[in-house]
Formats: sequence, C-alpha cells, structure tokens
Amino acid sequence: MDQQEKEDTTSTTSITLPPEIWLEILSRCSYFDLKIVQRVSRAFNQLVKDPVLDAILFRSRPQLSQLPTTTRPIPHPVFDMVNLVAGNVEDVCIWSDKGDYVVAERDLREEMATYPSSSRVVIIGLGRGGQIINNDGEGVTVGQIIHKAVELWNEPCFHYDARLLPVVYGQTVGGDDEDFGHQERSSYRIPSCIDELFENSDHVFFEGWDSCTVDGTGRIVLEVKWFGS
Repeated sequence: MDQQEKEDTTSTTSITLPPEIWLEILSRCSYFDLKIVQRVSRAFNQLVKDPVLDAILFRSRPQLSQLPTTTRPIPHPVFDMVNLVAGNVEDVCIWSDKGDYVVAERDLREEMATYPSSSRVVIIGLGRGGQIINNDGEGVTVGQIIHKAVELWNEPCFHYDARLLPVVYGQTVGGDDEDFGHQERSSYRIPSCIDELFENSDHVFFEGWDSCTVDGTGRIVLEVKWFGS
C-alpha cells in the first residue's frame, strides 16, 4: 500500500459506536477529561451536554431542599488550581502555558461549587468566614465562592472601636486639642483580613478545602486547610 492509499484509509477510518456506549465510556472520565473531549468535535460536544454527565461536570442543580448530614459533598476541582487568598477577583486565576485565565470570567463560574449542590454554603477559614444563601433555591456556584472569598478577605480583621485604634497600634494620638486628636484618629486605615494574613509573610497560598460536610441545618460547610507559604 503506497503512502496515498494509507492517507486515504486513515482519513476515512473511524470508530462508530452508539451514543449510549459513548456516554457509558464518558461517564468514567474525570471533569478535566470531559472538558478536553468537549473540544474534540461538535458531535462530542453534544454528547458531553447530556444530563447523564451533569454530576461529573458540576451542572446538577439542588435536588433536595435540605441535604442530610451524612452527605459528603465534593468540591469543584477548579479549587485545586486557584489561590483563594486574594483581595481582587482578577487575582483568582488558572495558570497555564497559554496564559492566565481569570476564573470569574470563564464559563465555569456558572458551574456548581459542589456536588451535590446546595443553595446554602458556609465558608470557614477565609477571612472571618461567612455564608452564601441563594433565596431562589439555585445552587451556589464557583463564581459566587470566588466573589465571597474576596469579599471576606477585604473585611476588617476585627470589630473595632475607633477610640481604641491608637492603643492597638501603639500610637499616641491627640493632646489638648480635641479637633487635632479627631483628625489624627480618622487617618488610620482599618486593616483588612488579608492585610493581617500577609503581615508576617508575602507569600501565602490557598491549599484546598480541609473538609466539605453538611451541618445540622442542611448547609454545606467548606473549611479551608491551613495556609501554606
């Protein structure tokens, strides 16, 4: 067989399987494998959109009004690739050889933050912690977690009384002139949670979730691992 015949044979040879067989094969793939398969062709892109793969691709909306406490949710794998210690949404990126991708600007921001998903998620360990509640019952998304993380890091690192700030920072403020004292006191900027975190180190990284559980009220609780540097 000459070279031309080989090329013709290669170009016309393909593996044809029924869609249900392909879906069975694809159901054994990981999240990132399916994202690659989705870009192979229009046919594969259409297959990957099948609801059978919703759980793997974190597209499943909440099915229960309240998850049982025995549930062990799985966090979205993108959280293993980003640093949630960030003061700006633009800093939460996926690093790659082809460039840096701001997660909040990608389609995956609309994917569920966990599987199974929930409309109520508590975050522990980012700043002073907080929660996201979607009153419309929709599941909390990756994008919401990122925006909430940034919000939590930018909150003041403690509840404060402005009159005590000079004492906290070891400064002498005021004097006999009351107006002067007020002016000096108002010039202080309350440190944010991320300021406090970086006080002793310039390089602090999010290393994933230490646990992902469901509490007694049915909320998903995401607790971070101790920060690495």
